[in-house]
Amino acid sequence: MKHITKLLAAAAVSMAISLPARAETALTVHYPMPGFFKDVMDTISKKFMEENPDIKIQFASPSATYEEGIQTILRQVGTSELPDVTFVGLNRLRMLNERNVGLDLSPLVQKDGNMAEQGFSDTILKLAQVNGKQVGLAFATSNPIMYYNADLVKAAGGDPDNPPKTWGEVIALGGKIKALGNGVDGIDFRWQGDDWMFSALLFGAGGKMLNEDESKVAFNGPEGQKAVETLHRMVTEGGMPVFTKAAGEQAFAAGKVGFEFQTTGALRNTIKNVGNKFDLRTAKIPLIDPVNGRLPTGGNAVVILTQDEAKQDAAWKFAKFAGRLEPDAGDGALVRLPGQQRREGHADDRRQPFARRRRLCRAEGSARRRSRRRSGHAAAQLSRSPQHEAAASHMRRLYHDGS
Repeated sequence: MKHITKLLAAAAVSMAISLPARAETALTVHYPMPGFFKDVMDTISKKFMEENPDIKIQFASPSATYEEGIQTILRQVGTSELPDVTFVGLNRLRMLNERNVGLDLSPLVQKDGNMAEQGFSDTILKLAQVNGKQVGLAFATSNPIMYYNADLVKAAGGDPDNPPKTWGEVIALGGKIKALGNGVDGIDFRWQGDDWMFSALLFGAGGKMLNEDESKVAFNGPEGQKAVETLHRMVTEGGMPVFTKAAGEQAFAAGKVGFEFQTTGALRNTIKNVGNKFDLRTAKIPLIDPVNGRLPTGGNAVVILTQDEAKQDAAWKFAKFAGRLEPDAGDGALVRLPGQQRREGHADDRRQPFARRRRLCRAEGSARRRSRRRSGHAAAQLSRSPQHEAAASHMRRLYHDGS
């Protein structure tokens, strides 16, 4: 009997040794703006590899900005340094398409046939399309919003529960906040460095950067003039100094600025940096033309670069995993932002605009801020236009559980 047992054991060991090990596919992934995305990418890659043990995710050195990111990718095309997957700013996808860089995802989308069920609605898919070609999958999208120091608003005679609805009201209250003295400024509006926040004013006035066939600039029309005039008034009447991006963010977080206007993507860092120093709230950014105005959508999309078919299959799994719709069963919840814009009697279920979220941004703060969080979300500030639907969905991975 012992002899038979030994034979069986030896046979089992022999079979185990003779079976080929499961091949591992390694994907090199590049992304920009590690200040926003490093923790997110680490979390996504870890969970992805747990669910897909035959695929290994390794990161290339991240780029500081979207611009540096696209320049890096274009330099690496045709070299062994080109990553398998990258995340590219939405407004730079056309640069890849014009150079035929990256895999056309249209056949993969058509093959899956159930992208909406996976969290990619037609609106979300179109964000990463160029001339009908699916260049990528939208990963993180955002709109500019208003951040404000409710303590300074109250000190200047404003009502924190009813923030300014027009630029005229913002500028007037900003001037009063500036008049408080003690090194306090009224407004921080990031107009320099890139065109995104300027486009918030331009688009908000009903304007656009180029004409329909993109043969001429269009921002020099009446709408552009209104945008520049608004900036001018922020300085001359609203107490806005010339901040660099970093200096403006630091001053606001220190409680030295009344209103800050920038991306929803800065929310998590802003909450963290403000801490308990003051009552932080959010509201929608005013439109110069409330009827024809709109807001720009920023963010990025995941793009597959590898030409290796085996890696393409793995990269497609990763791309969908990074932004797919999943139930919140214990893995996440609605992203709630500080603010008190919801009126009593309104439903408090804001889950629909954030259906693509898996992570909750737990904005732990003072008891006062926690109580106010129950009565409002920045989600309530976003309209239901396609651009704003996309902005709501940007919370998908950006605000993972970082408490």
